[in-house]
Amino acid sequence: MTTLFPTHTELMRAVYSGNTALVERIIRRACPFIDETNDKGQTALMLAAIYGQEDICRLLLQSGASIHIQDYQGNSAYKYARLNMRYSILRIFDKHLEFDLDTVL
Repeated sequence: MTTLFPTHTELMRAVYSGNTALVERIIRRACPFIDETNDKGQTALMLAAIYGQEDICRLLLQSGASIHIQDYQGNSAYKYARLNMRYSILRIFDKHLEFDLDTVL
């Protein structure tokens, strides 16, 4: 059987499908691999930002996904949200970054 995205992880395929419940189950089972990348260096969070999946972005961030990772072209999840005009996701990322900053200070 040929998969649509052969270098995508199970988590990335679940993100692509938009199935939040499935994403949550995979995260519970394999959370240490939440920032695993595909052949382009993209993470599941980047893909969720590209596809405009707000709930999945929140879930990934709450589960420890990094917003700071860049793919092989130097794009982060934040940049993908901006490039694809996903303004609601940019607000989610901004809130997460503010929380991140508050915990460090």
